[in-house]
Amino acid sequence: MTPPFQVLFVGITAAIIAADSFWLSPGNPSGQLVSTSLAKYFESNTADHVRVVLLEALHNVGGSYTHLDLAALQQVVLGNIASARSRSIVMPSSVA
Repeated sequence: MTPPFQVLFVGITAAIIAADSFWLSPGNPSGQLVSTSLAKYFESNTADHVRVVLLEALHNVGGSYTHLDLAALQQVVLGNIASARSRSIVMPSSVA
């Protein structure tokens, strides 16, 4: 992965894990939900699927990070908040 792609991937991963962890349990001082969400995210192969969706989004805009559609990236995050739990991946229509 190129450095810009790594940054984008890590940022989206962090957003998905944080949202999954705190969506229904705000103020988790022990961090247990974060650990659980992180484990589920990687065990469910959601990380691999998100990487594929990001690569497809880049391909659709000719490989330019500056032309990535913010709404499509937000849909990747929002659509996959629970994907680590449900083991399904959600691809926005603008990326697919």
